[in-house]
Amino acid sequence: MKLKGLMLILFILILLVGCSPSQSQDQDQKEGISEDQLAVIRLDDGAKISYGMTRDEVNEELGEDNFDEDGLTGYDSGLGVVYREDKVVSMILSEDSEGVYETADGVSLGMNEQETMEVYGDKSRATQQEPENSLSYIYDKETKEYWSSHHEVEIKSQDIKSLYLIHSRFDPNGSLYMISLGDYLGVANML
Repeated sequence: MKLKGLMLILFILILLVGCSPSQSQDQDQKEGISEDQLAVIRLDDGAKISYGMTRDEVNEELGEDNFDEDGLTGYDSGLGVVYREDKVVSMILSEDSEGVYETADGVSLGMNEQETMEVYGDKSRATQQEPENSLSYIYDKETKEYWSSHHEVEIKSQDIKSLYLIHSRFDPNGSLYMISLGDYLGVANML
């Protein structure tokens, strides 16, 4: 009888271990936004523009910019870049970049909201912001926490650079038509 009881307990333990999330799945759910994710890639040649690159490095990858006004530097095919102290602090992909660029995570314009959430996380990680049809993921790299719409935190200028923001907007049909990524201050300057 004791042997049957031990076998039953062992069987249940095996089932529980086999059905529980693996370490990597659990880890994925806890991960936040890293600097490596704050990048866009040009699809035809793999040119990568990343958070922290210098203006000279970006120009070497993409060629000279087309315009520079109100803190936003524009490049061909709908890519906008914000520089602070001559380094990339945010990037924006607008409608003209569809089919030309994607984020380092593989998000491209034209994707729907569900596809975007599969990459960046469900709405529990996103803050509810205006305008409607948008998702904003705000991650504090110091506390390693996502901000939710329930966060009532006073933003202080010294804290803003520790916040990473990925902001996406969807048209009335649910297609992604704009995505911006970078630190909070850089992205907020573009919106």
